[in-house]
Amino acid sequence: GKGAIVMLYGPALNGQLRVRHHIEGGTKCELFMTRVLLLGCNPWISPLPNFGVKDKVGEDIAAIPTILRRIMNDWNDPSDSLNRLTAFTLLTRLRKRLLMHFNHEHDGSIDLIITGCEVSLWAGEQFASDLHNAFPQLRMTA
Repeated sequence: GKGAIVMLYGPALNGQLRVRHHIEGGTKCELFMTRVLLLGCNPWISPLPNFGVKDKVGEDIAAIPTILRRIMNDWNDPSDSLNRLTAFTLLTRLRKRLLMHFNHEHDGSIDLIITGCEVSLWAGEQFASDLHNAFPQLRMTA
């Protein structure tokens, strides 16, 4: 197949996830790989919860205040907040795309792709809808 292999999966690791840059039309993945978020051994990714818990829903509900406090504290700490960095980067990129529309320099491509699975996809679709209401000239898909 075409594209650079970025991950093997499946019981025998015989499945391959490949990346191909459609803009360049090539198979180089260096630029893509600099943006990949590694899930294993990442201090910023919380480990999966204990699946032996009898009341999973109750445990999730009980964890909400702690999680919300951690999120609020992260936004309040400007020194190493990944939320602030992500928001700044999104704002910078969207501003650049909006200026392209305003200056009639836009190439017609999609400005923002939002992905997710199950509930997070629903949240992403709602975000895309809200963002489109605020900036109708942006082309986005979820």
